[in-house]
Amino acid sequence: MASCSDPGFVYSEFASLDSLEIEMPKDYLQFTSWSNYVDQDRNILVEYGLNSKSDLVIHQIDFISGKYRDPIIIEREGPEGHNSTDVSVFFKSNDSIYLFPAARQHFYLFGGDGRKIDRYPYNSSDYSRYYRAGYYSNAILNEGELIIPVVNDIRYDDPLYFSKTVPIKYYDFEQSRFDRQISYPNYVFGNLVPSSYTGPTVSKYDRSSFLINYRFSDSLYIWNFESEEMTSLYCGSEYFGSPKLLQSYPDQAKELEYKILEVDFEQSFRNDDKLYRIVAHLSDQKFREVPVFEIIDRGYRVMSLIELDLNTQELSYYKLPIAKYFVFDGSFLYAGGVSIREEGDLTFRRFYRYSLN
Repeated sequence: MASCSDPGFVYSEFASLDSLEIEMPKDYLQFTSWSNYVDQDRNILVEYGLNSKSDLVIHQIDFISGKYRDPIIIEREGPEGHNSTDVSVFFKSNDSIYLFPAARQHFYLFGGDGRKIDRYPYNSSDYSRYYRAGYYSNAILNEGELIIPVVNDIRYDDPLYFSKTVPIKYYDFEQSRFDRQISYPNYVFGNLVPSSYTGPTVSKYDRSSFLINYRFSDSLYIWNFESEEMTSLYCGSEYFGSPKLLQSYPDQAKELEYKILEVDFEQSFRNDDKLYRIVAHLSDQKFREVPVFEIIDRGYRVMSLIELDLNTQELSYYKLPIAKYFVFDGSFLYAGGVSIREEGDLTFRRFYRYSLN
């Protein structure tokens, strides 16, 4: 098998690299998920999770000022509560925040003051509801409809899982129900993957279409709103390993092995005339023969950035640090959120800033 040490594979160099440390708030959380949104031409990182009382705490990071904004806190219980054991977040704007409670048949719209504005029933016959794949959550708003990744109650070990379930649905606010839907690519029918890999992420592509990223696919998919047609673009690398589909559902040990050994296309974004994809993979395919716990201990699993130039269709590859958050802002990519440093009573989180041009 080819590997990143193969003489035919070359990483490109970022135009520049520097780093910044951002002072963390006193009430920061250890376990969080994330999203992002544009506020006055700034791409803001949204970091959120539940505190010890299961209240939702939402932090926002402005990379231009290098500071956290004031947190938004939404209680779990009561008339203004999210009323769930877990919740996903999507920012339309700083004052329009959609909350998707886990395993519930409704979702909410909140204001930036943490007050509830509206409640929406899914009204789905197959009990479809919002699904957050991994740590990242997002949605698409288009002409009175909300386009979201969804999940239902079909068993993940069902051999017909991919043909029975639907990964993406349109929610019509006027009708208060799901309207249209988008199916999985046909080639995955009859196969299986661990449950955390089944859900896609969605992001804006242009005014007439949006981007779909499947963690198990080395292609990206573009869905056109008007024609309702799908196109695909190859955005992978044989040197990182080919996505693996399974014939039977993995037990706990096999699932861990899958997550350590197999390539994982975590998120994708468009920035100007290029598509970017965050991918986790083995640094060399020879490490497939190494015990999984040794791979973790020795850092053999790494992260890279795939760049697809939409004008030339040329693919380029960049090394990334192990990171949790990836935010594109103008000509820069901010990556980090894992490394922290304490200084007296203060705690700082490190981010790396890469110039893409």
